[in-house]
Amino acid sequence: MGLPILLAMPDGEAAQLVRRADAGLWVGAADPWALAWAVRDLAADPLRVARLAAASLVAAGSYSRDALAARMLAVLAAAARCRVVPGRPWER
Repeated sequence: MGLPILLAMPDGEAAQLVRRADAGLWVGAADPWALAWAVRDLAADPLRVARLAAASLVAAGSYSRDALAARMLAVLAAAARCRVVPGRPWER
């Protein structure tokens, strides 16, 4: 069982991730009323909480330490296979 994400911070990459994954709600950091309403809305809608919670579990797997390390290693392996021609970096 997971929990929906309730993110209260300036709009940025974290907020985009929450919205893209449909894993929770984002409110601006300087808006305590929006946070209170978000909590109230979630408390009134257990089906929505369950849907957001399930999505947050899926999203969490994509951003685990192991998942991020595997993606980084794949990028490094691809870079190691890349051969740059001296004087002509556009040729590989």
